[in-house]
Amino acid sequence: MKLHLSFLFFASVHFAFFSQIKNDNTHSFSAQLDFNSNPVQIYEQNGIRIIANLEKCNEPSIGMEKDYIFFNFENTNDFEVKIEFNEHLYYDLICRTCENSEYHKTFNMNAGDNWVSNCQIPSQKSIKIFHGSPWVNEKLSKFELVNIKIEKQ
Repeated sequence: MKLHLSFLFFASVHFAFFSQIKNDNTHSFSAQLDFNSNPVQIYEQNGIRIIANLEKCNEPSIGMEKDYIFFNFENTNDFEVKIEFNEHLYYDLICRTCENSEYHKTFNMNAGDNWVSNCQIPSQKSIKIFHGSPWVNEKLSKFELVNIKIEKQ
C-alpha cells in the first residue's frame, strides 16, 4: 500500500512539475526604444537578445539619404524558439500601426541563431523600419515592441 501511495505521490509531483515547465515556455514583455538619447538599444530576456541600432544609410552617389532602425536577433538558447510581437510605430506621437495586423511579426529561430543586419549587410531575416529622411516631413518619434512572446519549440 505504501508503495502505491509513494508512486501516486511522485507521479502527481512529476505531472505538476512538467505542467509548470510547459506553461513557463511562453513569456511576454514590452520594450520601448528611445533613440534620441541612445542610438543603440539592447533588450534581453529568456535567452533572446534584441539589439536595435539607428543607422544613417547615406549613399549620395545613388541619391539615398535615409535613416533606418535595424533589429538584430540572437537566440542564445540551446533550443529553437518561436518569437512573435507587434510593432507600434509613432509618428508625431501618434501611433500609426497600433491596430494594423500587418505589423504583427512571427518567426522561428534555431538554437544559436544570430540574425544581423545593417546598411552595409542587408538581411532577409532581420527587421528594419524607416526612421526618417530629409525628404520626408514625418519622422518616427517612438517605437515599441509590444506583447513579445517567446515560446520554446
